[in-house]
Amino acid sequence: MKKIEIYRIIFVLTFLMTSIMIHAQNTYYWIGGQGNWSDVNHWSLSSGHSGGVYAPQVPTVLDNVVFDDNSGFTSANKRVTFNTTAAYANDFKVLTTSGTAPEFYAVSTNIPYIKGNFSITATTVWNATTVSFGTNNNAESNTIQTNGVALRRVILADGGTKNLADPLTTTDYIQMAAGVFKTLGHKLVAGSFTGTATATTVDFGTSEVDLAILNASNTTVTSANSINIRNNPGSSPAISVADNCTFNKVTVQLGGSVITSNSTFNELNLLGNSGIGGNNSIGVLNLAPAKQFTFSNGTTTTIGTLNAITPDCMGLMEIRSGTGATIRINSGTVNVPNVIITGINATGGAVFNAIGVDNGNNTGWNFISPASKNIYWVGTASDGNWNNAANWSATSGGVGGYCVPTQFDNVFFDAGSNVSVPINISGQGYCKNITVQGVSGTPNFNTGTLNIFGSSVWQNGMRYNFTTYYSGETLGLTITSNGVKFLQSVYFTKRAGGWTFQDAFSTDRTLFFQAGSLNTNNQAVVVAQEFNQSGGVNADLAFRQLFLGSSNITVGRWVYTQGSLNAGTSHITTTFTGSDASYPTFHATNHTYYNITHTGAVTYVILGNTIFNDVVILGSNTNTGNSTYRKLHLTGGKNYSFQNNSTTRINEEWLYSTPDCTGLPILAATTAGGARATISMPNTASSGGAPGVVAITNVKVRDINVTGGATFTATGEDLGNNNGWASISAGSPPKTLYWIGGNGEWTDVNHWTTNSDGTPSTDACIPTISDNVVFNQYSGTTAFTVTNTSALNSECNNMTWTNVPAGTIFTGNDVFIGGSLVTATGMLWRPKNTNFTATTTGQTITLNGVSLDAPAVNTIYGNVNFSGTGGWTFIDDFKSMGRVLLSKGNLNTNGKKMSVSTFNYPSSGNPIPTTATLNISNSIIEAGRWSFNNTNITATNSHIYITSDRFHSANGVTYNNVTVGTTTNVVVFYGNVSFNEVVINSNTQIDGNNTFKKLILTPKQLTLSLASGTTQTIQDELFINGTPCVSSTVKSVSGVANINVLAGRTEFDFVNVAGINASGLPLTFDRNSVDNGGNSNITFKTGTGGLVGLGADLTCNEIDATISSTYTLDAKGFYGGISTIYEWKKIAGTGSSATTVIGTGSVLDISTTGYGTYRVTVNYGGTPNCTVSDDIIVSSKTAVPTAQGTQKICNNAQATVAKLVATGSNLKWYDVANGGTALLPTTLLVNGATYFVSQTVNGCESNRIAVQVDLISCGVPVNSNVRMRVSQ
Repeated sequence: MKKIEIYRIIFVLTFLMTSIMIHAQNTYYWIGGQGNWSDVNHWSLSSGHSGGVYAPQVPTVLDNVVFDDNSGFTSANKRVTFNTTAAYANDFKVLTTSGTAPEFYAVSTNIPYIKGNFSITATTVWNATTVSFGTNNNAESNTIQTNGVALRRVILADGGTKNLADPLTTTDYIQMAAGVFKTLGHKLVAGSFTGTATATTVDFGTSEVDLAILNASNTTVTSANSINIRNNPGSSPAISVADNCTFNKVTVQLGGSVITSNSTFNELNLLGNSGIGGNNSIGVLNLAPAKQFTFSNGTTTTIGTLNAITPDCMGLMEIRSGTGATIRINSGTVNVPNVIITGINATGGAVFNAIGVDNGNNTGWNFISPASKNIYWVGTASDGNWNNAANWSATSGGVGGYCVPTQFDNVFFDAGSNVSVPINISGQGYCKNITVQGVSGTPNFNTGTLNIFGSSVWQNGMRYNFTTYYSGETLGLTITSNGVKFLQSVYFTKRAGGWTFQDAFSTDRTLFFQAGSLNTNNQAVVVAQEFNQSGGVNADLAFRQLFLGSSNITVGRWVYTQGSLNAGTSHITTTFTGSDASYPTFHATNHTYYNITHTGAVTYVILGNTIFNDVVILGSNTNTGNSTYRKLHLTGGKNYSFQNNSTTRINEEWLYSTPDCTGLPILAATTAGGARATISMPNTASSGGAPGVVAITNVKVRDINVTGGATFTATGEDLGNNNGWASISAGSPPKTLYWIGGNGEWTDVNHWTTNSDGTPSTDACIPTISDNVVFNQYSGTTAFTVTNTSALNSECNNMTWTNVPAGTIFTGNDVFIGGSLVTATGMLWRPKNTNFTATTTGQTITLNGVSLDAPAVNTIYGNVNFSGTGGWTFIDDFKSMGRVLLSKGNLNTNGKKMSVSTFNYPSSGNPIPTTATLNISNSIIEAGRWSFNNTNITATNSHIYITSDRFHSANGVTYNNVTVGTTTNVVVFYGNVSFNEVVINSNTQIDGNNTFKKLILTPKQLTLSLASGTTQTIQDELFINGTPCVSSTVKSVSGVANINVLAGRTEFDFVNVAGINASGLPLTFDRNSVDNGGNSNITFKTGTGGLVGLGADLTCNEIDATISSTYTLDAKGFYGGISTIYEWKKIAGTGSSATTVIGTGSVLDISTTGYGTYRVTVNYGGTPNCTVSDDIIVSSKTAVPTAQGTQKICNNAQATVAKLVATGSNLKWYDVANGGTALLPTTLLVNGATYFVSQTVNGCESNRIAVQVDLISCGVPVNSNVRMRVSQ
């Protein structure tokens, strides 16, 4: 007798259903009330478990599932939890009638995949975040029936056709991922209806459809009824579908783009600000009044009837495109009142009349300008709504309800204006001239965008928070601020416009000077963010005119590269800090400026043949392009770089000096080791001293060429590739400097001494890269912080921390260490980046448990850079929450553990190139990402743990052990590499051709994807089995990949396989695996699914010490992995015990424990944890029969086998000791021959015993009654 137990539940495998593919299709019934989907205890082959047959495993894609009145649900015990990332079923049916219906629950990452029909009852509770419907058979058609139960998220996946059997409501999105979806006349209400990159088809037919948005750009849609789009999609389209769709009536309630092409709409209603993309045919196009409608550039929209009526005094509709679009109407007259039209070509034969604004680039329209009106704000509605006609009057203080202003109308706020509530503009507001004067109270222009086509005058003390576009097209326009600040950005947009500031101008945002003429008129100007030129028409930029007079201008950033400039005697001060090439502080080309001051701590300047009078730069600066200065004043202690190959001319004076002992800033070309940057000064120029002499003090100089006639000298450090200098002399000799005074700035010389006992000295300096620094017991009596917020980086040769208080912190800007590092136990290391720059070998790093961490910025830590040409050895374990980047030199981990965020992976982009040599022998490495892109690596006995998503190696490298940790990312291996052992605990993709001694995929429902055309060679052992609870997947990314197994196991189970060629030993997958196609040289066993286990009972077994199969039990049919735990017990027979474990391996020797019933419990580990068990009966052979060893038989015609005598059941006689065929009872005996007899009990035949036959002569018996004649 044999039994199989999964999660300690006994079941008997008695499947009677027809085999489908390689796995039988079963119907599984849920039993036992509330529980987890993966718990096989809850699955039976009969309703209510009436047949006593448990399911062999959790349902697969081939199995139907049923929840009915016998499932054991109660009101308090009804939740079915999808507790794994994927739960599968073919047909999914809830059939409860009188009993309690189930509640289905899952978090967003756990998804049920329904491959067949789906039907739930009206009392079912659906709390699963996402459900996926779809079949792998494109010819198959399935139904979805919810009986009024709302689903949340729905994915229509795989192939086939999904049909609604009744109305469907989802509270979140529907994703059309593959196949065909038909609503079949049933109403559909959903959130967003989205698609993927896969082409799909949706047939809404006569169904009424109500969606938040329809965003499925690769989906072909047909609708014969109405589609209502109810949400404002923001930056997403309201409707985006494939080309050539057919719609009856579509209504977009709140605006958004409609994107398709060559599609047909019988009726399209756009009730909010909308866009139309593509070439389409629209029978009736209804546009809501006073909204904005944008047609995509280069498109043609064919319209039968255009209804675009904005009543007078309601504002202006906008119909526009970017660079040009066409509207085609074949006949009739089209009247569009109160409109602004931009970039629209009207064609087709109809007459097009527009009462409103020709905003440029239009053809085919007859434009009629409306008369200008004076309109007064009275605020009658008390709602502050600019676009509410009730707030406007034809007279000051008059009756409201007049007109909403257009760009032709003059607007007045005066003593008759009610400003008790904030004034807001929804959409756009317009006016010609606007005057705010004499208002009682404080006007609050709160939110919105105002387009001013004339001049403006503000009232002192008012609040102005509108985004403002000055769009007039005449000269002589004025802006009078009266002390009022523009709190939002200000735009000047028209080429023909000309504006003059009448008094001081200020904005908290950006001034966009896109077109026209702007005169600051000697007034003070403050622009908190940027003076910029972006966002307008590029052609207008060159025609701009900017007059600065004697204005003092304070601006965050300045960008002005086209158009004319008259800088007068102006002074521009920039305040922005932290800019770079994509966001410069100052960007100017071919202009002449007067005085400039850059106040930011770090600035970036882009110049093109730009001329300056005096320029002062207070912070560190990068200067690109060619420029000319009368005077250039740089600040001591700050770093300055000039673009490689650029020329900077300074005609009179260049000041740049750093006081002694305050560190060495850098003067350099932007890119190290490249072409030099040139600084040219005539022999009349100076650095504030004698003419012709330019002396720069205490600076590092690199890649700088000086020329022009002046004599250039510098003190500090020559970093190389300099030219033209009379001298660059070294600074003071190296020192050993000790920190004193507790908390402080690295660049504060008062915190340094040359005395090791902590007493001050007179010769202390800020350390340079040549100086050793020490932090010791005299550095601070309690925990202290050493920081660096200056432009200078912290730098030294050797750095040693010893005997400092726990909690001491080292932080601030980058630190550069030219030698070795020792940190102290309990301290905190927090510089932005740590740079090891040694140029000699023999350097060491001793951390004493300290982690080299930068403060996290958006959860991204700084780098630890090894960028010198020297060599470093770890003395103890190395740890950093940041990235370790080894680009040069020689790093030896020395058998120590290294734990880092990434190794040679920057925060973004590809792994860094490296010329370094790396030895990680005998070390444990923990890294989110790993890369080493050359072959100079030794990895003997090392173990690398990948905790994020990348392993990147040069080709031809040999690694020891690599373990992929548990992560939600897909881990990708790059390179052609040899490994000792790779253990995979997350979904993984392997690119390249690799060799493994062992490749192990842990049983966690993982997918191993192999790049198409690659070959993975396994020399010793391949572990890819899943478990009875979850399957593993091994597949090619596309096409076919090769698995070349040279030795070890070749049989597997619980694996989904696709696109794999077994190029070495043939592979076999047992009956619980799935052939997903594209495989070769692989055998898939057929049969009913279920655990293989220990196999058949060993009946009629004779334990023979010379034959291992008679005393060995093998659990190979469980297909365990390296983490599988086996527990053997003898549960019946001599010496049995239900609790005593007699073995823990995958095989069990029973030569000493003998016959009986054995149970093995197999714990696969994995996720979810899966435990199964199986019993096997080992019974002995039948005892031999008893018989006399020699039997005397009369030698006559009856001397046959039938005459032999033995005691036993079902005796069989043979003429050989083993084998042969049983003799017939009529077989004649041979004298002296040996015969052998066995007995058979319950089908078990015993061994044989020998019987020797002695045939004897037997006399004839004499009858005494017969008289005989005797001769004489």
